[in-house]
Amino acid sequence: MKALIMVLLFGLTSLGFAQSNHGIFDGIILEDVVVTPLNMDYLNTVRDEWTPKKALQLQERAARFDIRDTEEFKDGLSPFAVEFYGSHGKIKAVYSEEGYIISAVERFKNIALPAAVMEMVCEEHPGWAIVADKYINQYSDNDIVKREYQLKLSKDKLNKNITINLLAVVKE
Repeated sequence: MKALIMVLLFGLTSLGFAQSNHGIFDGIILEDVVVTPLNMDYLNTVRDEWTPKKALQLQERAARFDIRDTEEFKDGLSPFAVEFYGSHGKIKAVYSEEGYIISAVERFKNIALPAAVMEMVCEEHPGWAIVADKYINQYSDNDIVKREYQLKLSKDKLNKNITINLLAVVKE
């Protein structure tokens, strides 16, 4: 029994000693580092409750893309256009010499519409079903130039096309 107590006592003290740093290594204190995409102005301008989820993913790719690392850009061609393709659409972004997005055209088809758009359509067109949709967004010089949903609605054997101008809706 004495041997067991001695083994436990010795084992616990050695574990305590192993956990102590005894002034050998006090650690490294790092400055706070904040990494943000180069094109945060673009992202902050084009994103809100009206932006479809499929567009969010592609916008992120366009904003994080560093054009300055490409061989073609190093040849001195500026402005420089790049197209990003997703499952339901594309973004054509034009970059400046510094790597900022100076303009972009976003086009998406047959995507899941944001709840705000669905609610608006249900209120204004009761009984109609959305059978096709397009989302178009044009960005230029830190501003949105055009932003709309083009929808094809169907009810019984009737069809109609409507356009929701989001620039007018958001200002109201």
